[in-house]
Amino acid sequence: MHEDIRVTDRIYARLITEEVKTRISGLALKDSNTHDSPIDTYLRKLSDPELAIAMQIASERLYG
Repeated sequence: MHEDIRVTDRIYARLITEEVKTRISGLALKDSNTHDSPIDTYLRKLSDPELAIAMQIASERLYG
């Protein structure tokens, strides 16, 4: 337990985000080198906060 919740959030929220990124990126086909799918195009247009929400939704749907 940290004295200030901001310390916990700053350290562990980043770890969770990285874990989600790793899991989602691992879902891609290993032999597919193209990144011009409609979903890729859509995701690249999202801001970081919007992308974080999209990742959370995808994670909940996959592992929920």
